[in-house]
Amino acid sequence: MPVVPALAARSRPCRGRHQRMPGAVSPISVAELRTGDWMVLHRCVRCDKLTFSPICADDNQLILMRMAVSPLAQPPFPLEAFGDL
Repeated sequence: MPVVPALAARSRPCRGRHQRMPGAVSPISVAELRTGDWMVLHRCVRCDKLTFSPICADDNQLILMRMAVSPLAQPPFPLEAFGDL
């Protein structure tokens, strides 16, 4: 998945398995907590460690919504299967 510039700009360095050489993280998805708060899921580009961070007021809302609905727009199974139900 390409790096999303609007959210990656505030990315923090990862302190995963490669302690001496921190890598950048890029946003890959969003998640909603039971409390209703949204979190951005980041993946380290060097060690693939996953981390969560809360969304910020200055995050691009359009990009957040696009990441949220992406699984609905491109499901991992054929939608034609629902026609037989």
